Amino acid sequence: MRQLTKYSFAQTALTIIANSATADTADQTKNTTIVVEGMHCQSCANKVIAALQNVPGVEAANADAKRGLAATSPNDVQRLPSPRAQWEAIEQAGYTPVAMHGPFGTFKQKPGE
Repeated sequence: MRQLTKYSFAQTALTIIANSATADTADQTKNTTIVVEGMHCQSCANKVIAALQNVPGVEAANADAKRGLAATSPNDVQRLPSPRAQWEAIEQAGYTPVAMHGPFGTFKQKPGE
């Protein structure tokens, strides 16, 4: 099996995310999906979830350590959570975000202010 580089892993994950999104659900277009490195177990995923739930504007967060993905949904679609704040929350929890896809676009590095 070919090992995926960080870039190709992020590209693959974002392709899966983009292809699985449904355009007919308006709220789903406001959700954010983040590719996270370093989550190895449910305890890791729980740390990422807790960090993301502390970001202002995040209503719900979920993480899947096996897939290396985290997702958030906003509590108010008129005031969406900052992509940078979500990225930094994952970093502060001790994990590495490598890509993010959400209503503000797709990022392969920490979003600006």
